[in-house]
Amino acid sequence: MYRDVTAVVSLDWRDEGVVSPVKNQGTCGKDDSSCNSSIPIQLII
Repeated sequence: MYRDVTAVVSLDWRDEGVVSPVKNQGTCGKDDSSCNSSIPIQLII
Protein backbone atom coordinates (compact mmCIF):
# COMPACT_ATOMS: atom_id res chain seq x y z
CA MET A 1 0.00 0.00 0.00
CA TYR A 2 2.80 2.48 0.87
CA ARG A 3 5.62 0.98 -1.17
CA ASP A 4 6.13 4.00 -3.43
CA VAL A 5 6.16 6.59 -0.64
CA THR A 6 9.49 8.16 0.28
CA ALA A 7 9.84 9.87 3.64
CA VAL A 8 11.54 13.26 3.76
CA VAL A 9 14.90 13.45 5.51
CA SER A 10 13.99 16.67 7.28
CA LEU A 11 11.12 19.12 7.39
CA ASP A 12 11.38 22.71 8.58
CA TRP A 13 7.96 24.24 9.16
CA ARG A 14 9.55 27.72 8.93
CA ASP A 15 10.43 27.02 5.29
CA GLU A 16 6.82 26.02 4.66
CA GLY A 17 5.53 29.28 6.16
CA VAL A 18 3.63 27.54 8.95
CA VAL A 19 5.60 28.89 11.90
CA SER A 20 7.70 32.00 12.41
CA PRO A 21 11.32 32.04 13.58
CA VAL A 22 12.02 32.08 17.32
CA LYS A 23 11.56 35.55 18.77
CA ASN A 24 13.97 37.23 21.15
CA GLN A 25 12.21 38.00 24.44
CA GLY A 26 15.08 40.18 25.62
CA THR A 27 15.33 40.54 29.37
CA CYS A 28 11.57 40.34 29.87
CA GLY A 29 11.29 36.56 29.90
CA LYS A 30 7.52 36.63 29.39
CA ASP A 31 6.36 33.75 27.25
CA ASP A 32 2.60 34.35 27.26
CA SER A 33 2.44 35.33 23.60
CA SER A 34 4.65 32.41 22.62
CA CYS A 35 2.38 29.96 24.43
CA ASN A 36 -0.77 31.47 22.97
CA SER A 37 0.59 31.36 19.42
CA SER A 38 1.69 27.73 19.74
CA ILE A 39 -1.89 26.45 19.99
CA PRO A 40 -2.92 27.33 16.40
CA ILE A 41 0.44 26.07 15.15
CA GLN A 42 -0.20 22.66 16.73
CA LEU A 43 -3.53 22.49 14.93
CA ILE A 44 -1.86 23.22 11.59
CA ILE A 45 0.87 20.62 12.03
